[in-house]
Amino acid sequence: MNNTVIRQKASDFLKKFSVSQLSLDSLLKVFQNQGFDIIEYSSSKNSESVSKLISALDIEKYLSDGKALAYKSDDIKLIFICEDLTADEKLYALAHEEGHVFCGHLRDGNVLYSVEEEREANEFAHYILHPTVFQRAKSFIKENKKLSIATICLALVIIVMIPCSIHIFTSKDKPVYSETYNGNYYITQSGTKYHREDCTYIKGRKTQVLTEKKLKSGHYEPCKVCLPNE
Repeated sequence: MNNTVIRQKASDFLKKFSVSQLSLDSLLKVFQNQGFDIIEYSSSKNSESVSKLISALDIEKYLSDGKALAYKSDDIKLIFICEDLTADEKLYALAHEEGHVFCGHLRDGNVLYSVEEEREANEFAHYILHPTVFQRAKSFIKENKKLSIATICLALVIIVMIPCSIHIFTSKDKPVYSETYNGNYYITQSGTKYHREDCTYIKGRKTQVLTEKKLKSGHYEPCKVCLPNE
C-alpha cells in the first residue's frame, strides 16, 4: 500500500471509532470493540498464568523486545502489551499493532511481518496519533452531536487558531533571534534523527531546534515514528 492508501486507512479508522484525539484508554477500548483481550506482561518476570499462555502460543521471542504484539488464531484474539513501558510508549506500540490489525496484516498464528507491512504499520500509527485539524473536527462533531451549532463552531475556531510553537532564545546582552529549519524540527543532544515537536520519542527530553546548517551536515535523518518530512 502506498502512502495515500495508508492515510485513507487511518482516516477510516478515526471515522469508524469516532476518535478525535487518541489516548491509551481509547485505543484499548478500540481493541476490545474489535474482540481482543488485553494481556499485560513483563519483560523480566510474569505470573504463572501469563507465562503458560506465552509458552503455549510459542511467542516468547516475539515479546523479547518488551513492546506489544497482536495475536490471532481461530477464535483467539489477544493484544500483549509490556507493563514496563511508559503510557506514551504503550500508546505508540499499540497504535503500531492496530496498524497491523486495521491494514489486514494479521493472519492466524502468524506474527511475522514483511518490511513493507512494518512500514505501513509505522505510518498508520503516525497518522492516527497525529490526525489533521479537519479529521479532529469531524470526529469532535460526531462525538458531541448534542452540542449546539454555536458551541461546535467555537471549538473549531479554537482548534484552528492554536499558534505553532516558536522557540526564541534570549539573553540580556544579545538580541532575540530564532534559528529554525523547515517547520521547526527538533533534535536531542545525542540523537541522530530529527523530529516533529510532538513526537513521542522526544517528549520530556531536552531538545534544540534543528538548524539548516546541521541538516546539511548529513548527520541527521528523519524520525521513522513522527515522519517529519510528510
